[in-house]
Amino acid sequence: MINAIMNALVVIILYLPGLLLLLAGVCLGTLMLRRYFVRRKRLSVRVEAELCAFMANEQYDEHGHTAGYNYKPLYRYVYEGVTYIPKPHGASVTAAPEHKLNQDGKVILWINPEKPDDYRLPEEELCVMLLAVIAGGVIGVIGALLLAAA
Repeated sequence: MINAIMNALVVIILYLPGLLLLLAGVCLGTLMLRRYFVRRKRLSVRVEAELCAFMANEQYDEHGHTAGYNYKPLYRYVYEGVTYIPKPHGASVTAAPEHKLNQDGKVILWINPEKPDDYRLPEEELCVMLLAVIAGGVIGVIGALLLAAA
C-alpha cells in the first residue's frame, strides 16, 4: 500500500510536470522558429537605411515623476522611389544618443515589399529567435530531467 502511494506521488510530483515542461519547451522552440522563418519570408527586401534621429520616450517612476528617457532610433530609407520614415520600434537605448548621429548612420534593414513601412533589423530578429529557442530548450531539458528522475 505504501509503495503504491509513493509511486503515485512520484508520478504526480515528477512525471507530470516533467512531461508538461518537456512539451512546453518543444512547443515554444518550434513556434518561435516558425515565427522567425515566416517573418523572414515576409520581410524579404534588403534596403540601406539612414539613421536620421532618435525619438525620446519619457520614463516615469512609481510616483509619476520623470525618471529619465529612453530613445528609439528613427530610420529613413527609399524603396521603389518612395522615402519612408516608419514608426520606430525595437530596442531602446537609455544613454543620450547625440554622438551616434555624427557617425555614418547607415544600417541594413529588411522590409516587407507589400507594406514597406514594416521593417526589422536583422540582428533584432535573430536575437529574439535565439533567445526563444534557448528558453524553449532550457524548459525542455528541465522537463526531460524531471522525467528521467521519475
